[in-house]
Amino acid sequence: MESRVINVGAGARASLRACGPACALGHRVWPVRARIGSSNNAARRLTCGLAPTARRLHQARALPGGESGSTTTTVLEAPPATPRTHMLEEQGSHASYDDDDDEDLELQHEQERQQRPEVAFVSLVDGKYTVRGRLLLRAPASEAYELLTDYAGCHRVFSNIAASDVVVGPDGGKRVEQICRWRFLAFSGTFKVQLGVVEDDAARTLLFNLVHSNFMSDFEGRWAVAPAAAPPGAPPGEQWCEVQHTLAVVPAVQVPAPVAGYTRFIFVKQVEGILLDLQRGLPRWRAERS
Repeated sequence: MESRVINVGAGARASLRACGPACALGHRVWPVRARIGSSNNAARRLTCGLAPTARRLHQARALPGGESGSTTTTVLEAPPATPRTHMLEEQGSHASYDDDDDEDLELQHEQERQQRPEVAFVSLVDGKYTVRGRLLLRAPASEAYELLTDYAGCHRVFSNIAASDVVVGPDGGKRVEQICRWRFLAFSGTFKVQLGVVEDDAARTLLFNLVHSNFMSDFEGRWAVAPAAAPPGAPPGEQWCEVQHTLAVVPAVQVPAPVAGYTRFIFVKQVEGILLDLQRGLPRWRAERS
């Protein structure tokens, strides 16, 4: 097989991405030189290129509320200076806003700049990566929960979902089928996943479990929404809520030890990206439904 060399510069985006409110992998930029044409050569070069980076990313820190007896590592010490922006494919369908809507959005964007998601790596146990994040959101808890359960429309909010639909499983339970985007270094594509979902409307919690996917061996995604006090400086009378998201994934392919730290970083960044998508997409979702 003919070999060719691809140079992936510092401006290239490295990511593994999966299902938005249900599940996800992540993205990050790294300079890497990979030889394509031999899977063994590519794996060796990728491992060598990422191992030093993975070592630099490790820094142990305990996460409050983490699982007892598990190894806890944080790989996200500070958010990037500039939040990443996701461009949705269906921009043409976005509703137009009047002057009041524009003023409301400007106010929310200003407050959102002060409300970054808090995300940390929790554990790696038996090949399962667990990451937990939380976000203070300017919205009633009931509205945030309604958005998360809008499975047919979540591809308009979460940029890593190409399509989403709700089906009924053989046992009569609700299932969510999604076509999700993934990217890693210079490569990208889509994959299909089917997830079982358990909703607790009274507690405003969601639990997603893997039914079928070639991309993951195991998956569990948890969401919890609860009312929260407004942050300092918020206008009186505003309603805020806290959204918590826990992601637990076993990749379909065993992760080599030299890049395990990089894989942790990918999952942390993906949970952060999902929460940012939720934060930025809620005003548009609200306007489209009004």
